[in-house]
Amino acid sequence: MNDDEILKALTEAYAKNGIALVLGAGISRNSNIPSWWELLEKMVREHVQGADERTFTQLTQNNLSLLVIASLLEEQCGSRFDFVEAVRRTLYGDFPFRGRAVNKYNNGEFVRFVRSGKVEEAYQKTDVHYTPNQTLRGVGALCVVRRQELNGKGKPVWRNFANPKVRAIATLNMDALLQTYVSAFSTKHLLRTVERPSAEPYPQEINLYHMHGYLHFAPAKKAHRRDSTEAVVLTEQDYFDFFNQPNSMFNYTFLHLLREYPCLFIGLSMQDENIRRLLHYSKLERMRALAKKLGTTTEKLGKK
Repeated sequence: MNDDEILKALTEAYAKNGIALVLGAGISRNSNIPSWWELLEKMVREHVQGADERTFTQLTQNNLSLLVIASLLEEQCGSRFDFVEAVRRTLYGDFPFRGRAVNKYNNGEFVRFVRSGKVEEAYQKTDVHYTPNQTLRGVGALCVVRRQELNGKGKPVWRNFANPKVRAIATLNMDALLQTYVSAFSTKHLLRTVERPSAEPYPQEINLYHMHGYLHFAPAKKAHRRDSTEAVVLTEQDYFDFFNQPNSMFNYTFLHLLREYPCLFIGLSMQDENIRRLLHYSKLERMRALAKKLGTTTEKLGKK
């Protein structure tokens, strides 16, 4: 399929039954949130004794995967808690809202940062470049629709609502940028952050599943109440647990979304082994169902 055909198929799927979004680091990177590679590279320099700018490259050239490097970093930090806090500090190291809650008093400031890259002088770093994040802005706009309703006085007013055509969102990011941005410009909580299986449901909100855990940028006391540090997935051991828990939120939820809705992938490099594994399972499941319907085998179907 060429680009025009893909766009047409996506538009038709969106209009008919809605779609699910699968998001990667690309939606947050222009807001000064590092990719997984950049995150670990910075952490190696900060937490490995004697490390310099060349150390991370040397580790990768020696065939150490990012998962193994993350495991080594956890050992260097001494405990799971210290490792997760080090991840949080590095994740939001150049983020101008680090340590600040976003509320009705500074919603506009956050929206301006995303849309135009503007940062209040008091929170600027001299060695950091700030840019607009059109990808985050576009995804946020897709999540919201405006409708007219009658207010208490019977007058029509425009109000923001969660887009019913966006059935769910699965993100591999640990940051809180998308839900914060949507809340800031819509002035309503329209995305329900699902960071753990016990998360409470809320009506009229889009489920936002954090597959790799959730770390907020707000002050520590508030952040720990809503974080999901136990679900942070970065190390080799964390990924081993994925393979050993077929009914975990990551595996079960993602396979459900792939089965139920057309999925639009945004900002992913597709290097995550678990994503590719689940895509393989989903394709195999569909091929088996189609083969049964046509009275053939998956092997013969694959040759056609």
